[in-house]
Amino acid sequence: MTESDASAPVHAAIRSGDLGSLLDLLRTLTPTQRHALRGGLLPLLKAVVEEHWKQGAPRLRPQVQAASAAVLLCGTAHDAVGTWLDSDQIVALCREFRPRALDGLADALLAHSPQHIRTVQALIAAGLTPRPDTAAYALGLIALPWLLRDPAKLQALMAADAGLAPALLRVFTVEGTADTSLASSDKYNHSPDMAWGSILLGLVERGVTTRAELLDRTLGALENDWPQFRSGWFSRFHAELAPSPAAMRPHLARYLALCHSRIPPTVSLALEALARLDAEAPLAGASLLDALRPVLAGAVKSQVEAA
Repeated sequence: MTESDASAPVHAAIRSGDLGSLLDLLRTLTPTQRHALRGGLLPLLKAVVEEHWKQGAPRLRPQVQAASAAVLLCGTAHDAVGTWLDSDQIVALCREFRPRALDGLADALLAHSPQHIRTVQALIAAGLTPRPDTAAYALGLIALPWLLRDPAKLQALMAADAGLAPALLRVFTVEGTADTSLASSDKYNHSPDMAWGSILLGLVERGVTTRAELLDRTLGALENDWPQFRSGWFSRFHAELAPSPAAMRPHLARYLALCHSRIPPTVSLALEALARLDAEAPLAGASLLDALRPVLAGAVKSQVEAA
């Protein structure tokens, strides 16, 4: 069947909202023939979506679904971002047809919105796409607790994808955005079991990481001097970790350096840590005084007194 032969029945199946007939038609085409239909399908998807919003007619919903399926199977990863399909539908279609849209689909979805992480995880678990090694994927992971709202759903995702649990440690590597950060996730997610502190400490219980690694990653994030709303989360998590002086001692130089931070909660954390370390074993005077110099010249009375 040529492109011209296929175009009319494919468009007719979409207009009638007959997904089954549409898929039967597309099964008869080669990947090259399906991709040749792309140019006519993109404006058709736009048209049926606009009709849906204008009329709000339930009968148009199958048309949107059919047009979306056609674009996914005939278009590119960028095209697929604009489709209206749930994760299960995308996985089922990609598993059967292996469309060229799979190439770069995970990255395209996450570049559009971190909220596409559920679809990306479904594709990873199904073996249809490799795990992205990008900041956008880390942002998607940060969004997961707020999107799922249920510890059982997160556990199910980790059961389906063995690599997800260690991948969650990537949340330490990105600052986040105004809409997606560890701080905003916890602020708007009112389930204690889905707070990021609980999730990360749960990884210790699972044997995925250690408290020592979490402390190292927390200090690494604080050293980035991200804006206070975002870096403040790491200060609070440091308190949640409650490291002993013995655990903090190997990081003495880092705590001294954090006294130079421009973020007040970070400086307060460093001063408290240094006080505990000094109480256990007196710190070298020269290095301590050098670290405290900017604090003593600062405007925060409580920090000056602590110094």
